[in-house]
Amino acid sequence: MRLLLPFAPLMALALLHCSTPFEAPKESVVREDSETDADTDTDTDTDTDSDTDADSDTDSDTDTDADTDCTRDPPPVRNEGECVTTEVHCGENVFGTTKGGLTNFDSDDYTAWFCSGVPDKYKGPERVFLFEHPGDSDNVDITLTSECDDLDMFVFQWEYWTSEAYCPSDANAISNCDDATGSGGGTVRIWDNRASHYFIVIDGKEMVEDQFKLVIDCDP
Repeated sequence: MRLLLPFAPLMALALLHCSTPFEAPKESVVREDSETDADTDTDTDTDTDSDTDADSDTDSDTDTDADTDCTRDPPPVRNEGECVTTEVHCGENVFGTTKGGLTNFDSDDYTAWFCSGVPDKYKGPERVFLFEHPGDSDNVDITLTSECDDLDMFVFQWEYWTSEAYCPSDANAISNCDDATGSGGGTVRIWDNRASHYFIVIDGKEMVEDQFKLVIDCDP
């Protein structure tokens, strides 16, 4: 018993000393919470949309809700190639004008290609659309509506534009040519069992230039 007495105070001190590590340590990393719970963020964004843009975009809109307005020409369309205005696809409604169009084709071409025997002189500008028939052994109806002035349509197969960027002339043999030359437009139906490229030409007799509507219906 005498041996234990001298160590009693030491053990008490040791127990007292060992109790300090169990105190909750103070946070050593300051985490700045930028979200003040009181939500003092005074949003100064008044969202006053000052966009008074009159939308001067002159793209060739194929909006199916648009109507032909004979008193106002649609926006000009830039021709994308030497003898092609642009490419059209199934389901599209195209509103355009022959004003500012190309001048590659005329009556001599259409007669040589057996598109039409009409002797009218097509000397004015034309619009030429490239169309790829899906080749699914189905019909495709291509309809021209010409409400403002008398424009006509010629549709013929031509593969050499996509492969060689070559424009046809009256010296070339053209296959599968058809036309819609009645008053106010008309419809040309084409059938193909393989993917094939066609030119759709909108032209006017006796230098007629005006607007038109073109509809590509691949599920008539």
